[in-house]
Amino acid sequence: MNAPQDPELRYERKFLAPGPDPDFTARRLALTPARFARAHPPRWVNSVYLDTASLALWEEGVEGAPERTKIRVRWYGALFGEILSPVLEVKTKFGHVGTKARTPLSPAAFSPGMSAQAFLSRLLENPSPGLRARVLPCRPVVLVRYCRMYLESADRRFRATLDTEIACHAFDRMAARRALVPPDPRRVVLEVKYAPAHDPEARRLLAPLPLRLDRSSKYLWAVQTLYGALS
Repeated sequence: MNAPQDPELRYERKFLAPGPDPDFTARRLALTPARFARAHPPRWVNSVYLDTASLALWEEGVEGAPERTKIRVRWYGALFGEILSPVLEVKTKFGHVGTKARTPLSPAAFSPGMSAQAFLSRLLENPSPGLRARVLPCRPVVLVRYCRMYLESADRRFRATLDTEIACHAFDRMAARRALVPPDPRRVVLEVKYAPAHDPEARRLLAPLPLRLDRSSKYLWAVQTLYGALS
């Protein structure tokens, strides 16, 4: 399927960066012609990924379908406690480019031992019909948490994030091989984001760096890690 002519479309190139020190990669990016620099302070990111009972969205990603969707609830800062600004994000990818729609949700509290379904019900207390139709067939599958560093090129055409302390939690503990996977300090994920027109230049900028392309999203990685091989 061809990507729509959407001005919000962008590339999101993912790489495994040398760990465990993200500052090493940040310094290397600063020395490129794009002169990446810190955009704002790092922060913790929490994402609850939603999928159907048959994990249809997971299968799209594993099979590399031409059009792929991820649905998640995201908030920043502490994992537990009052969440004042949660957002529902629907990411759609068309080949190598994608776009993201964001919908603010109702504030809610998340506490240890709370079921993901109860948490999701509180977030979606008064959903619009469109939102309900999108989310109703889905259920929470995994939670992924990590610390994110933000970088931006001097001309602001390229943005990059460096993610460390990546951990994942299973909600269906009866089926999960592991309920919790603690952070692996050696796993550092770099994402470079830019408009499609800048792809040739981005490739030239990144080619000399010691990076390994990582085609697996955090959601695919978390499901595989927590639940093992799925048919």
